[in-house]
Amino acid sequence: MGLIQLVYTSYPDKLTEKEINSILYQSRISNAEKGITGILLRIENLFLQILEGEEEIVCGLFQKIKNDRRHRHCIMFSKTSLQVRQFSKWALDYKAINYNMCSDIVHRPVKDENFLLNFLIDHAGNPAVRLVQNFYNRKAATYA
Repeated sequence: MGLIQLVYTSYPDKLTEKEINSILYQSRISNAEKGITGILLRIENLFLQILEGEEEIVCGLFQKIKNDRRHRHCIMFSKTSLQVRQFSKWALDYKAINYNMCSDIVHRPVKDENFLLNFLIDHAGNPAVRLVQNFYNRKAATYA
């Protein structure tokens, strides 16, 4: 098995900020123990997450997420082999952003999650990864 990057979206099922923070806390501990890195963006009512690690472990985690009642409509956008992690600094980074912030990053007006999902599906390459990388790079530059 090798190193992979898995990108997915899901809709959280009416989670409060307190519940999200609890999930993040538990996930960061578990991910660090399992060698999983990545980032989670909450874009209004949509989660977009990138997970990186050993294929068997990441795929097992994705299956667990798909079966979690707190997630609805999990869609895997990609599962690709990696030579080097792109989000190696975090066991799980998190940021809640809005459509205006997405519009700035993708250089198109983002009106709702359907528009965003269609944009991610319709464009070449992996725009989900580019979206998160752009956010990640902006965040890293902010803290540099």
